[in-house]
Amino acid sequence: MVSAERAAFDARREVLGPAVLLMVVGGLAMLLSLLAFATSGNELELERQLHPEKIYASGNLVPAWANLFPLFFSGVIVLGGWRMYVLKNHRLAVAVCAMAMIPCFTSCCFVTGLPVGLWGLVTLLRPEVRAAFS
Repeated sequence: MVSAERAAFDARREVLGPAVLLMVVGGLAMLLSLLAFATSGNELELERQLHPEKIYASGNLVPAWANLFPLFFSGVIVLGGWRMYVLKNHRLAVAVCAMAMIPCFTSCCFVTGLPVGLWGLVTLLRPEVRAAFS
């Protein structure tokens, strides 16, 4: 029984870094998505005020609700990072590491998500870490 507890402790120590950084990357991406959602639509109105002689299209190129997709996926990344930290749901943790490396899921946080996701995948695919997940 002691060796099983020791193995779980060692596995938690190994996933601590990537799990926390996944939550940070996801949280930062959520914050930036909320900011993009809150400010969407203001660019076109500002452009109309600065150049009233130009004729503009009636709407934005990117609708405001399109900023909600990265917000949702960033929340999933935060959740997966937490599940990775508590050693639950190995499949979700692997999927979230892959999502963090894809630019469309984390918007501009892809630059930090790529090394973190890769580190998480390498850690999660170790047999001793995989065995610690319940």
